[in-house]
Amino acid sequence: MKFDYHMHFEKGDYDVDWAKGFFEAAAKRGLDEIGISEHSHTFPEFKQLYYDDLILDDSFVGKFQQQWLKSNKFKHTLDDYFEFMEKLKSAGYNAKTGIEVCNFQNQEQVAEILKEYDFDYIIGSIHFIRGWAYDSEEIMAEWNHHTLDDI
Repeated sequence: MKFDYHMHFEKGDYDVDWAKGFFEAAAKRGLDEIGISEHSHTFPEFKQLYYDDLILDDSFVGKFQQQWLKSNKFKHTLDDYFEFMEKLKSAGYNAKTGIEVCNFQNQEQVAEILKEYDFDYIIGSIHFIRGWAYDSEEIMAEWNHHTLDDI
């Protein structure tokens, strides 16, 4: 029986030795394939889309999101990612190459970026509501300023 699991490497780096532990843990659980689905904020190719869509003013939300964009973001190119995935596969790991892309307003630009790469799968995720990264735990208090009808 085939099992899959998808994950992000945003807290680590593109190092086969570091990734080895994930594949060992998956094997112990009977999983024979891992899909790596990096967030679009990993890649500088998407940077302008974040700056275009997010609230980045002096408000509570804006200040948080300004800092969020400076923390561990845009650190690898898509080419770096695909090179790393090839290294994993060459090392014998059964890995699928995926990406999780935010719901940017400029979907034409997203399509332009993605068309150059042969992903095994793409996940579309809604992380923003009118520029507010509503699913960020650190700014959960912002929910107190919106009704569910407004959302």
